[in-house]
Amino acid sequence: MNIFRFFTIGALVLIALASCTIVTTTNIPGKTATKFPKNLNGKYVLEYPEALSMLAVEGVDTHITFKGNEMIIDNTEGQTVAKLGDSLFFSTIGKQQYLSFGVSPQINVFKLVKKGRDIQLFSMCGDVTSSNDLNSFFSNVKEIPGEADENGEVGASSYEVTIEDDKLDDYFNSSVPMKEPFLLKKVK
Repeated sequence: MNIFRFFTIGALVLIALASCTIVTTTNIPGKTATKFPKNLNGKYVLEYPEALSMLAVEGVDTHITFKGNEMIIDNTEGQTVAKLGDSLFFSTIGKQQYLSFGVSPQINVFKLVKKGRDIQLFSMCGDVTSSNDLNSFFSNVKEIPGEADENGEVGASSYEVTIEDDKLDDYFNSSVPMKEPFLLKKVK
């Protein structure tokens, strides 16, 4: 099972349901860490944004555990363990925290917001109509045209960008990215 499945499938469904465009990066923002902060350690239940609730299997929870330098996902497909530095990254810019998945040039970056005991993960996917929507926040903005399906219809474009640390929080505070987060509700 792919550790990134929950978040990348969600981003793809958002394109279909909410006209949300995928934005990936070529770099990890900020300063990377070798361990998760102690206040993140623990077990959480994954809750999808309302627009993606159909991805959840009724009556079956997906548990995500942060422990030291590992993120462990438990679901009906079994257990998957990812270690920081191996296509999984935790990083900071000042006090802002980010969780990133993938390898360059397709790194999915989520703004991590600790809210009480829970964690909100805000995706970079958003309402992007052209590269102009991204140029003021990122460098090297590249549109990736959608591929044609079996009927010859071309799918939605996505965008690949290079993060500029001093502008990333401005992007998340702008009207471009989706506002509904993935939620990790702490269970212990």
